[in-house]
Amino acid sequence: MRRVIWFVAVPVLAAGVLPATARQCATMGATELVAGVRYCVDSVLGSQSGNSYGPQNLFDGSPRTAWCEGAAGSGAGQRIVLTVSHGAPFDRIIIWNGYQKSGTSFARNARARTVVVGTDRDPDVRYTLPDVVGKVVLRLKTMAERREVTVTVRDVYPGTRYRDMCISGLYADFESGRNAVAEPEPSPPSVDAEVPAAKLLDIAPLPDLPGLSD
Repeated sequence: MRRVIWFVAVPVLAAGVLPATARQCATMGATELVAGVRYCVDSVLGSQSGNSYGPQNLFDGSPRTAWCEGAAGSGAGQRIVLTVSHGAPFDRIIIWNGYQKSGTSFARNARARTVVVGTDRDPDVRYTLPDVVGKVVLRLKTMAERREVTVTVRDVYPGTRYRDMCISGLYADFESGRNAVAEPEPSPPSVDAEVPAAKLLDIAPLPDLPGLSD
């Protein structure tokens, strides 16, 4: 009787390259101004050289970490969804764009260029981010309590070496609503780049982040 031998195909990865993972979530714990915020991202770059790139890096307060997407292509279409539990009103989203571990890391990896921000209280609004190291503030139309924020990347600034698009930090600025007594009249959304992009240099650690406690 003829023996039949079955072979199972196993994908072979290039040395040092790990597969991307699908949707992942992580939760930022309670602070004085919010009971918690759950962060979910569409994809995550596989860990490499002891570094991981999950959504927890978006709120850990360190420029030496970043969320990096792991989807095929430029990173356009990738989303970050924040689900807010019992948070104070806010009218600002703060973003540290790119991989801000160093000027070299910032330049080599892609950064978000155009993002669309939608919430459960607002229509979608498109913002063009300046290509800067440091903090960028996205101003929303009104001061309000929001339960969900979705940030969708529409296009990117390409990296000089890698196609992965990275973001080092992203926060709903609950501190902005600490002294709010009423919602102001609606005003057009805007983008404030609080740190100019003079040169791509190694940068100092991120400052203390609003509304977070140790």
